[in-house]
Amino acid sequence: MKNLILLLLLCLLATVAKTQETIDFKARSKAIVVTNGDLVSIKADTAYVLSYSSGQVVKQRRLELLRMRSINDSLEALLISNTGKLEALNAYIDSLQKRAVVDSVSIAQSFKRSIENLNRINDRLQNENSKLQQIQKKQQTLILEQEKDINQLQKKTRGVWWNGVKDKFAAFGGGVVVGALILLLI
Repeated sequence: MKNLILLLLLCLLATVAKTQETIDFKARSKAIVVTNGDLVSIKADTAYVLSYSSGQVVKQRRLELLRMRSINDSLEALLISNTGKLEALNAYIDSLQKRAVVDSVSIAQSFKRSIENLNRINDRLQNENSKLQQIQKKQQTLILEQEKDINQLQKKTRGVWWNGVKDKFAAFGGGVVVGALILLLI
């Protein structure tokens, strides 16, 4: 009888086991939820079985990963935008450098022309100065000659004056003598 009861019990378990549905886990399945007593048929190379609390941690980590991926995507977009701005700024700086080189060359050429003009003006002024010095030497020579002439003329003028004074004294003396003679004769 014991065998019979055992046989019936096994038949009953076999019947209950047959009535239970088998859940298939295929290679395309991401995750399935099973409860205690469910039968799972694994039709993939690998499958991980996690408890509910571990599954919640994995789910939380996955959400964090998705949020991090979103932040990473926005940072990457910002990086691309900033890289574009930086490249534009580099291009602008390059153009400023090229313009500065052109301007410096232009300024250098302008300074060179100005210096050449100043050198020409300086040469002309030096020539004019040397001419003026020659004219000044001639004038000094003429002034010295004129001073000699003036001194000679002054000597001659003094001689003429003295001669005039002598003539006047002689005329006065002659007049006095003639007057005295006339007085004596009269």
